[in-house]
Amino acid sequence: MTKASREEVNIDNCAKEQIHIPGSIQSFGYLIAFDENLKITRASENIQEITGKNAAALVGQDLSQILNPKDLERLDSSSNELRRRNAILSLMSGQQVGCVIHSAGKECFLDLVPNKSEGTQIFLAISELSSSLSRAKSLEELAKIMVDTIRKVSKFDRVKLYQFDKDWHGEVIAEARDPEMPSYKGLHFPESDIPKQARELYIRNRVRVIADVEDAQSTIYQHEDAKPLDLSFSFIRSVSPIHLQYLRNMDVRASMSISIFENGEFWGLIACHHRNARQFDLFESDFYKVAGELLSNRLTELKTVESKEAQAERIALAQEMLATMHKEHSVNPIMEPPYSLDNLIRCTGVAAILGDETLKRNAVPDNESLENLINWLERGAQTVFHCDDLPSRYNRDIGSYACGLLAVKVKAPGDEPHWLIWFRPEVALEVDWAGDPFAPKQTSPYGDRLFPRTSFELWKEIKRGHAVPWTGFEIDTAKYLAEVVGNYLTSR
Repeated sequence: MTKASREEVNIDNCAKEQIHIPGSIQSFGYLIAFDENLKITRASENIQEITGKNAAALVGQDLSQILNPKDLERLDSSSNELRRRNAILSLMSGQQVGCVIHSAGKECFLDLVPNKSEGTQIFLAISELSSSLSRAKSLEELAKIMVDTIRKVSKFDRVKLYQFDKDWHGEVIAEARDPEMPSYKGLHFPESDIPKQARELYIRNRVRVIADVEDAQSTIYQHEDAKPLDLSFSFIRSVSPIHLQYLRNMDVRASMSISIFENGEFWGLIACHHRNARQFDLFESDFYKVAGELLSNRLTELKTVESKEAQAERIALAQEMLATMHKEHSVNPIMEPPYSLDNLIRCTGVAAILGDETLKRNAVPDNESLENLINWLERGAQTVFHCDDLPSRYNRDIGSYACGLLAVKVKAPGDEPHWLIWFRPEVALEVDWAGDPFAPKQTSPYGDRLFPRTSFELWKEIKRGHAVPWTGFEIDTAKYLAEVVGNYLTSR
């Protein structure tokens, strides 16, 4: 028998760390793996605590060495009962433990965790949370309900709701905490704090816990030629040493995270921190999992309702616009209230280049600059182009009032360019970061780079050359308006 190996992690290879195959588990739980013949293939080193049997000696033995006959009959890899996190198994040692079964190729493995929570209390907490979230009408309400409820149930010292932006930087939009814990509300955390492979794991396994950053993790014993065991879905999977140090730097001893989704897209995290080590069980994990699903569903519902209401308003105005164009035999109404293109999409300037006719309203570049911009758009392959940082993409000086660009090509007769274009000005944004994310070099135990970060003090950044980003709804509206205008031009 041999212990599962783990590649040494350092600041140079942490971004490629294979965190789904750590070769060990956290010692608040226990792991046992077996094959289709119920032969034990792997066991965590600490399994002796609840079985009285040495882990290395168990590998190759029958599973009947640790489970009673009735529970052996339940160990079907397709068993729905054991896939519930609150299933109970009885051990030959006389102990009872919470259990969840996982499939791993030709093997299955069990997460075994002592139960400490009351199932009834968990059920009541879920019922109350569901009722509260259903009454919330805004993201702010949802966020406050969520952090307050999670803190009340979990007793964590700090619970924060963390929303990602398009670049995977995160902002803390809600927080519930012990007054002695530093507040992170309103602060931004850089994308590098949650590397790509960690985000992918958060998507697959939506509740992750760390009971004690100082825990001596329990290594898994296995056959020498065994491939690494994929612990992506394990509740007791051990954690990257880089992340453990990151938490130590925050003066955090235990943590938990819950993944949040909107319309199936990874939207953010509920991150919980505690100053002392703590224990978890599978009943408690069930609550966190359901809580995350409830919030994800409610976010999606709110977004859907808002989208349908806005879509109905958009269609009504666009139809009126089209009727007015036909009535007046002109495209001029698209620049006249109440149908003007800048009323339908928030901007500070709008232009319509429709063959040999150019219409402009408010803050728009001069005709020569506009012609150069159209030529630049025409050279690209995109029929819809949007950005909030045009100065960094465009090779000509176009002015700070045109930092945001939303452009949609109009399908219309003729070979000349047809575009609808919206502009937004530069907005100097003051972003509050938890530590300097751009120049984190200083002497530390980890070399001349601050990774994992050791500073979370407020650091302010002034972002220049950017406009307010275009939303998905605004982009869809622009495409719809281009279609309406194109239909009119084709029919006249």
